[in-house]
Amino acid sequence: MPELFNFSGGSFPWTRDQLQHIGSDASTNVSEVVLITHQPFRCREGVPDWYFCFSSEDKASLRVAFEQDLNDNVDLLWGVMAGHQHRWYSGLAFDESDFSHFKQWENSAVKGDALLHNMSSSLSVFEASNGKIVGGVRHWYDGNGTGWVVERIL
Repeated sequence: MPELFNFSGGSFPWTRDQLQHIGSDASTNVSEVVLITHQPFRCREGVPDWYFCFSSEDKASLRVAFEQDLNDNVDLLWGVMAGHQHRWYSGLAFDESDFSHFKQWENSAVKGDALLHNMSSSLSVFEASNGKIVGGVRHWYDGNGTGWVVERIL
């Protein structure tokens, strides 16, 4: 079960410190923030968040931190890139309307995908322009004889 590590020296206070710096210092010239975590925020249907992703309470704490620490700049958050669930996923991380812009991208696991059982390797390549993600391509190796499959995303 993932945790926020909300203690002195933990990753949650460190993340909040970084976000506060971005939210209070216009000179940082940050145009987009992408979080990268192992566990995603939104679990696949039928999998309890508390077991495989972050708990409802932890996700609420994250949203509060984003709003408090980024002040009026919460729209700088592109979203989160994650894995852990062995699936390709491109959608929203949260249901709350204040975070309708906050994406969740999951790269499927190298050792196979929950739905694409013949996958043996995968990677995602994102394209950026002026500090913002503008596109991407996902690649995976299909062991059924197809070889490398390339698909434009975003």
